[in-house]
Amino acid sequence: LVVAMFRKMAPERLATLRDARARGDHAKVTRVVHSLKPQLVNFHNDHFTELCARITAPEAYVNKARWAADLDAFESGITAVLKKFDH
Repeated sequence: LVVAMFRKMAPERLATLRDARARGDHAKVTRVVHSLKPQLVNFHNDHFTELCARITAPEAYVNKARWAADLDAFESGITAVLKKFDH
């Protein structure tokens, strides 16, 4: 059930994340990460737990390069999980 929900919801949430990121809407990016975190942590606990915590931390955007790298890793991680479930 969790996998089915993730497969249905994740592509739209990923598109929303990319749009918010492109517009510089940090609050929306944080909300999207929060919405995906429960499922992602269930699939890859350590990796996504740490990544989500860094992205959503109040001071996360202060280090713009780190924040961007974390978002890149988050996006690629979602894509990898989706590909894993397509097989």
